[in-house]
Amino acid sequence: MSGSSAPTRREFILTSATAASLMALPASSYARVLGANDRIQLGLIGCGPYTLSDLYLFFWLRRTSHNCMVTSVCDIFRPHLETAVAKTEAKGASDYRQILDDNEIDGVIITTPDHWHARMAIDSAQAGKDVYLEAPMTRTWEEAVELHDAVVKNKVVFQCGAQLCSDDRYHQAKQIVANGGIGKLLYVQASVNRNSRVGFYNRRIWSDVSPKSLDWKAWLGPAPSVELNPDRFVRWRKYWDYSGGVATNLLFNAIASQMIAVGTQIPKRVSSGGGVYLEASSETPDTYFTTMDFDKFSCQITSCLGNEQPTPLAIYGHEGTIRIENTLDVVRERYFANEFKEREEKGLLNVVQTVRPDHVRNWLECLRSREKPVCHEGVAQAAMIAAHLGELSYRQSKMMLFDPEKRQLKA
Repeated sequence: MSGSSAPTRREFILTSATAASLMALPASSYARVLGANDRIQLGLIGCGPYTLSDLYLFFWLRRTSHNCMVTSVCDIFRPHLETAVAKTEAKGASDYRQILDDNEIDGVIITTPDHWHARMAIDSAQAGKDVYLEAPMTRTWEEAVELHDAVVKNKVVFQCGAQLCSDDRYHQAKQIVANGGIGKLLYVQASVNRNSRVGFYNRRIWSDVSPKSLDWKAWLGPAPSVELNPDRFVRWRKYWDYSGGVATNLLFNAIASQMIAVGTQIPKRVSSGGGVYLEASSETPDTYFTTMDFDKFSCQITSCLGNEQPTPLAIYGHEGTIRIENTLDVVRERYFANEFKEREEKGLLNVVQTVRPDHVRNWLECLRSREKPVCHEGVAQAAMIAAHLGELSYRQSKMMLFDPEKRQLKA
């Protein structure tokens, strides 16, 4: 795949979705209906070391109390696949479609680089598999729209891995905002910061990255064809071909969680700035600022890979402010003491604290109930559109205008 003959990412996704023979079948013909006592069987697509170190994906899921098991694992890098098979005692595959062809598999966990998210998740939905997809939802906003529609059409249970969406503090904030506790909502502010001596995205390059151990063409997939480069393979978040860096890979989580608190909306206008000030080898920025204008409020989120001091989430209303750090606090504006006193007497500032299941357990419970998880396709689509519009604004040095109803860019 090279030169002008290479398909666009959109064309690649659409054609791949019809490539396998199972795509000709309606979802109901191969989706298994789970009973209360049926064991959930899962396939893991993408077995990097950070995935393998995450206990919830393996040992936690194998506890009998959840009655589920990772029975198949897939990776195109042989050392990762061999390690995953050894740790899970599951079947190994080098092509994720082998997992989708298995009628015993109920759901898939996708933890691949961002540029593969859309194709794998759409194929999974069309194969009748429920999907847990690590954040961000996709690489582009167009892919997010297509994936959203595929999930809805095929009636699968979809959860995007924005973990903060399962944090009860954001649901508490939702109650206060809905009760009018801080008056008219005006804007939201947050940050996602990291730091490292060597550069946050400059993870250690494995010594065994070679054509003998890695199917490089398969790894590239819909991305432009380039020669095998270990830096691109391991540190892919630095490259626009595979990631939006902090603009999408990190900030998706912050955007999705704030939507839990203030409501899921698609922005109508997004502008961004920043630069590569620290990591000269990176294409994606290490310092980044984005502002999103929704229908009746705005949101500003920042991200820095050279300083980890955060800006705590704050939700600003005309009459008060919600701050979320270790706890949730409501601060009133000095002009509205009487209104706050009245709300306190009516219990409108009280929140119902809930012991919520963690993000993966929430998805697993929904596999049985068929209810929507907290970061379902609607939340994820809106967050992905917002995040990618910010990236486009940064890269094109212009404000991006969007039509939320038509789900398309304005000319």
